[in-house]
Amino acid sequence: TYAAVLDGEVEGEAGTIALPLAKTSSRERGWRVVPDPAGQAALTEWRAVARGGGRTLVAFAPRTGRTHQIRVH
Repeated sequence: TYAAVLDGEVEGEAGTIALPLAKTSSRERGWRVVPDPAGQAALTEWRAVARGGGRTLVAFAPRTGRTHQIRVH
């Protein structure tokens, strides 16, 4: 489980992020992971832990192990 403080108050109490990811690279931007419908399946469950001051503390539980999955989701 990972914790993150997000800017803004997230709607809802919990959910699932299902967003396929793919690795890409270019000379200008370097190597990175991006959302891509043709990419590998990536699934992350999330739960709002606390809200206040225009921020939300969220617990993330990745169910797949894609590179940089938490950052992209």
